[in-house]
Amino acid sequence: MPSLRAARQLPAAEPDSRRAEICRAAARIFRDRGFDATAMSDVARALQMTKAGLYHYFPSKEAMLFEIMNFGLERMHEEVIAPAVKMRDPEARLRTMLMQQARIITRAEGVVAQLFHERRALSPQMRKVINDRERRYFQVVRDTLKELKSAEIGRAHV
Repeated sequence: MPSLRAARQLPAAEPDSRRAEICRAAARIFRDRGFDATAMSDVARALQMTKAGLYHYFPSKEAMLFEIMNFGLERMHEEVIAPAVKMRDPEARLRTMLMQQARIITRAEGVVAQLFHERRALSPQMRKVINDRERRYFQVVRDTLKELKSAEIGRAHV
């Protein structure tokens, strides 16, 4: 089983790269068949590659899943969290976060979002990275909801 260090040493996929193409295909196959039921040869065949060619890009199926999940969380950070935390009004922030998240999830049939239940297949180190990144997103949501509740309570007492 590859280490987190090995997975992190791989260059991140550029959106138009072969590596990104592999991730997109693997994500669809993992979603349709399940991570455990998918072999590297299934991914290679779908891309008309050899397994050896696939291993040139990823040391393992686990590393591929980790990169796919990391990519999804990076989109959440860039497109949802980063813009949201700059907004002062909690209601507008929440509305923006929900709209942006919906856009991300529906893009590409929501393939990446549908894979997060597969995190159990990751090594404990990789799972921790994914869980920590996801936790940061949910903390922004929780903080926003708390602000909204406080604002409502404040308006009720006026």
